[in-house]
Amino acid sequence: MSNPIRLLPVLIFCAAMLLTVKVVEVWQGVDMVLRGISVASVQAQSQPAQPAAQQQARPQPARPTAAEQTSPVPRPRSADEPKDPVMFSQSEIELLQRLS
Repeated sequence: MSNPIRLLPVLIFCAAMLLTVKVVEVWQGVDMVLRGISVASVQAQSQPAQPAAQQQARPQPARPTAAEQTSPVPRPRSADEPKDPVMFSQSEIELLQRLS
């Protein structure tokens, strides 16, 4: 007489295996959190010494004048860019307070 495979013991076995896998994943996640995340440090490479003739041959970048430094050209704002609340006028602030 052969015994057919019963469904309930197979499901219990599968549930136990799934639980084991989940517990192992949680354990590894907790272990990573407890160890923390480490970031490797990087050292910059030093530039090789260049002959004096090559250093003098390079053009120096143009320095902005005092007028250019004090009066920058404002960049255009896009419609979806958030606005700075400090730059609102008093009437705009009052309007926003009434609408809230």
